Amino acid sequence: MHMLNMDGIQSPVLLSSISKFENQNRDISANVLYHDRDQIVPTRTSTFADDSKHQVTLLMITDGNDKFHYLFVQSMSRLITTGAKHKRKHYVCNYCLYPFPKEDQLKEHTIMCRQHQSQQIRYPTPGKDNVLKFTKFHYRFPVPFVIYADFKCFVGEE
Repeated sequence: MHMLNMDGIQSPVLLSSISKFENQNRDISANVLYHDRDQIVPTRTSTFADDSKHQVTLLMITDGNDKFHYLFVQSMSRLITTGAKHKRKHYVCNYCLYPFPKEDQLKEHTIMCRQHQSQQIRYPTPGKDNVLKFTKFHYRFPVPFVIYADFKCFVGEE
């Protein structure tokens, strides 16, 4: 039986100690999801996911204070696509939790998605987020001048 190397790691394992655990146990990579009210958010995605023999996904639940617990996720497809119309297996991206119907689509997507940190795709709420507005005016680029041109005046008569 393979024993885990837990030297210097306190129990329960803190989220910040998972990297140390992966360094001590090179054949295991761990991804952590967080259950926040009615949604699941990727909190930590392993950098060793492609190199490790075993990949583990854990769901972290908390009571709102300092107490937390990890649950083993047996099927990402069942966890993420519970409200889908079609009840077939999906292949879920560990970085953004987007489900794909085919494994080759996931592999193609993962090449781009792994270049970024874990993220969550949030869809607009019907009736609430129907209108998109630009509100962060402090992020605009200052422009020294503006040119307005009417291209109809350049069109010649035929």
